[in-house]
Amino acid sequence: MNDHRRDHAIALMCRVLRVARADVFDYIERFYNPRRRHSKLGYISPMEFEARAIA
Repeated sequence: MNDHRRDHAIALMCRVLRVARADVFDYIERFYNPRRRHSKLGYISPMEFEARAIA
């Protein structure tokens, strides 16, 4: 029975870790990167760079 409980706890921790990693990736890709300033773009955000390119 202890093995089953331990295996269940490990599986749960793995699922929580996967969700946490996915949340961090989502934050970086959807929020942080599009808004942070990039030196290669003249220290403007990618969103601002694209807006200027379209205008």
